[in-house]
Amino acid sequence: MDSLQVSICGIPVTTLSSAKDFPIWQHQLRTAILAEDPKIWDVLTGNLKAPNSHVLTPTSMPEVINDQLASGKPMQDISHPQRQERMTEDTGEKNRHDEEWQSLNMKAVSLINQTIASSVKESLKLTPPNSAFEIYSAICKPFGTTNILTAAEAWERLKKCKYLPNSTPGLSSHAFVTEWKKALADFMKLAQDNSSSEKPLPQLSAYIMFLDAVGNNPQTESWLRVHRFSPYNRDVLKAVYEDFLKGERRRELQG
Repeated sequence: MDSLQVSICGIPVTTLSSAKDFPIWQHQLRTAILAEDPKIWDVLTGNLKAPNSHVLTPTSMPEVINDQLASGKPMQDISHPQRQERMTEDTGEKNRHDEEWQSLNMKAVSLINQTIASSVKESLKLTPPNSAFEIYSAICKPFGTTNILTAAEAWERLKKCKYLPNSTPGLSSHAFVTEWKKALADFMKLAQDNSSSEKPLPQLSAYIMFLDAVGNNPQTESWLRVHRFSPYNRDVLKAVYEDFLKGERRRELQG
């Protein structure tokens, strides 16, 4: 039985129901979340830490207070207006960070829960108040690792990234470009590794691959006919992405 899919930011994500789904689930979830907001992925993977108790240190106080502390003398004038003002600023900054993290964590939990089968939630005991990072870590432990892709896997996924909206429900032109760019970036990054058997892709080859991926959709034929860019231009990929999206918007408006 084929795995179910849900759409996040217009990107289909395979529902995680067993270990065999893990690699594609992880890749698609990452792609979708990065399209939504990269900070959500940072919260999910623990790169953006949960709020901690905020301690005001001498370095967060005015110099006059630092000097007093350094002298070893008892603190005086505790109600110093400069100190109170700085403490208020620090507290406000902490509160803003806490609120942002809480908001991002809620989004991350919601997105990850949408893509996990009930059986997985029950087996891993994924119940509130788990943070998104705790949930993600709990999933990675039995099903896989936090290593997203190997260069060979990234290459295969790049080749399979095609603009086929009819056979891939919900994959808009913008979502396709986002996913294709991410697949290319993943491959290029991993191919830089000296231990990789894959070599980084020349810009000309990447340009041709993108046109081929777009050409799988017959509706892009008119855009491909009028498309004019020099593949040797340093910024040709950026230019072709933008022009493709403009062309698709025009086509959609024309109905």
